[in-house]
Parts: sequence; structure tokens; C-alpha cells
Amino acid sequence: MQNVYSPDVDPTSSSFDVQPQLHGATKTMVEMVAATLNDEMSRDERVTVFGEDVADVSREENLKEVKGKGGVFKATAGLQRKYGSTRVFNTPLAEAAIMGRAIGMATRG
Repeated sequence: MQNVYSPDVDPTSSSFDVQPQLHGATKTMVEMVAATLNDEMSRDERVTVFGEDVADVSREENLKEVKGKGGVFKATAGLQRKYGSTRVFNTPLAEAAIMGRAIGMATRG
């Protein structure tokens, strides 16, 4: 159990007893994931999204002709159009290859 919980913070303490400050329209989890991805990609040009069926199209020249997928739940829909195929792209159905690429990209900065 070492390094699982903070030795200095008690999450059950009364300092965490706060009322939520909600604003704006109610959104689904997928809508919030999409908004967060968009916010982070606009904030930091190093952020990329890649994986199985996350891009709108596999060939960028088809973006004008195809509506696009944007993931199974549409959480990444439109990101390829907005940020380009160097930052949003599909990968083969191979989790080990996806992890290898992610580690390699992180290692190289």
C-alpha cells in the first residue's frame, strides 16, 4: 500500500466538504471528453490523439468528401480536421504498437 495514498492528505477530512459550483448546460461524459481534448490540443501543440478509429479519416485527402468517424463514441470527431493528421491519426489494431509509439514519442519530447 506504499505510495498508493498520500501520507499528508486525508481525503475524508472536512476540508473536502465543499458544495459543487455548477455552471453552464449539462453535458454527457463523451461531450466533456471531447471538450477537454479540444481545449488541451488548442493549449499545447505537443498534445496528440492517436489510436484505433480516432481520426475522422485515414487519408487526409478524403477529409472534404467523408463525414468522418471520430472514434466509436465520437469523442474525437472533428479534431483531425481542426488540428491536422500529424496530431490526430489512426493506428493499427495493435495495443502494443500504440503503447510503443506513445512511449517513444514521450521519450523524444
